[in-house]
Amino acid sequence: MKAKLLFLLMILALASALPAAAETHRLENEALVLTIDKQTLEMTLQSKRTDGTIKSGADASGTSANASWRGFLGATVSLDVCQGTAVNTERLDLLSAQTTIRATAVPGGVDALIDFTEKGQRVKLEIRLEGDSVLLRVPGDGIEEYGETSLCGLYLAPCMGATHFLEKQGYMLVPEAAGAIIAFSDGDGVGNTPYSKRIYGGNVGVDRTVNTTLSRPAEKITMPVYGMAYTDDGLGFLAVVESGGEAAELMAYPAGVITEFNWIGAHFLLREEYIMQTTRTMGLRSRESKAYLRDMAVRFYLLEGDEANYAGMARRYRRALEEVGALKTVDASYRPMISFLGAESEKMLLWDTLVPMTTVGQAIDILQTYLDQGLSAPLVAFRGWESGGLS
Repeated sequence: MKAKLLFLLMILALASALPAAAETHRLENEALVLTIDKQTLEMTLQSKRTDGTIKSGADASGTSANASWRGFLGATVSLDVCQGTAVNTERLDLLSAQTTIRATAVPGGVDALIDFTEKGQRVKLEIRLEGDSVLLRVPGDGIEEYGETSLCGLYLAPCMGATHFLEKQGYMLVPEAAGAIIAFSDGDGVGNTPYSKRIYGGNVGVDRTVNTTLSRPAEKITMPVYGMAYTDDGLGFLAVVESGGEAAELMAYPAGVITEFNWIGAHFLLREEYIMQTTRTMGLRSRESKAYLRDMAVRFYLLEGDEANYAGMARRYRRALEEVGALKTVDASYRPMISFLGAESEKMLLWDTLVPMTTVGQAIDILQTYLDQGLSAPLVAFRGWESGGLS
């Protein structure tokens, strides 16, 4: 009896030592299954057709990343804050900062109230599963600063689908000019400078002037999109910055630039740094005192099969624009133009004389010949019909 009791106590002790199973919200529709961890808001997006999955962040434990980067790489939401009037910022994330999260299921998704208690920042995050996409949105009135820090920047799932070195073959899409790709890296020879550009171009009110001589002007980002493709898996995603992109930058880090991961995301700017001029040639680093609060949203479309590439990303973005009425299909069919010259004047010694070129009857006969041979809807111009001819 004592042996059985001792065995039972050992089983209970082992059970209590095991980590508790994560509590999750599970959402699904005809195309996708979305699982959200209630404690961390980590997300897993899964295709019902292929079972392919993409996670909202990367597990950087066991890599060379420090605690700050480990938290950033795995977090669904990260903030940049500064203390009081300081210019330098500190990054906060859901995994390493002191936070409380209250996640509530709503129709079609989850609303989460995230409180960074140590720094006095409170953020409302809305997560929605819609069709072949998941939307992450922070409403403009969903940010509350109640401490001594100021909110300067915000990231929404910046490391969605991040990969470790070349664990997967693929690339990142950046909307440079008509579109460019950055191949996943093994960390060798990539330098230490990431790709970083403002969506829609720079802000002349705060940008520093840099005098450089380039063989051609640098391209601007004109589309609020980015993406990743995993070529061997036939899987990828397209991200569209639906709101707040007018003050945001796109950042792409190949593996080897600071961390061992390939990641790409949008950085929303709320208080920007600028140079406050003190003399004609000198100034002090300063930061805007008033936050630019507005809706900030990123939508992630899951791409599969033949659509999981940069051409598929372009087609999905075009369809997304058509769905909201921002891009309309027009009749681009070619209509040939036929011009007839009715009459022209010819200069003579004392006066001009009229020279007939094409009569109306001849023009009708010519047109009928073309129509009989399959020409449809031509644009017809008959010039020189007035008295005196064309000129």
